Amino acid sequence: MGKSSKRLSPKQIQAIELIVQGKTYKDIAITVKVTPQTLSRWIHNDPRFIVAVNAEKTERYRSNRERLQALFATALTTMEKALAKGDVKAASFIIKALLDEKAPKECTSIEQWADSKARNLQWSQMFGLSQGDDEPLTGDALALKEEIIRRWG
Repeated sequence: MGKSSKRLSPKQIQAIELIVQGKTYKDIAITVKVTPQTLSRWIHNDPRFIVAVNAEKTERYRSNRERLQALFATALTTMEKALAKGDVKAASFIIKALLDEKAPKECTSIEQWADSKARNLQWSQMFGLSQGDDEPLTGDALALKEEIIRRWG
C-alpha cells in the first residue's frame, strides 16, 4: 500500500485489499468486522480511503498489464501453431478479436485532454452523464477547456 495508507486504519487497509480482489461489500464488512454502513462511509465519503482504493486498483492494473505483455509473444506463437494445425477454435478466436478491436481513445494533446475534461463537466452538469463527443461545448465547459489550453497548451 502507498503513502496514503499511513493514515488508514488496519481495517481500512484490509478492506482495500479485499475490494481490489473483487470481494462483495457484504463479505468485506464481515471479514473486516465493521458494519456495512461503516464500509459504505469509507467507500463514498473518506477521501483518503477513496484515493488509496484507486491507487491500489491502478497499481494492480499496471502490474497485471505488465504480466500480460510479458506473455504476449508466447501466446501469439502458441496461437500461430494452433492455426497452422487447423484449429478452428483458435481461428475463430483471432477473427473475433480482430472484429471486436477498437482503436484506443487516448488524448495525445493538451487540447484533446482539455476537450475531454470539458465534455465530462458539461455532460455531468446537463445530465449527470459522462462525456458525449458530438455536442458542442458551451458555458462553463467551454471556459474550462479554454483555461486548460491557455495554461497548459
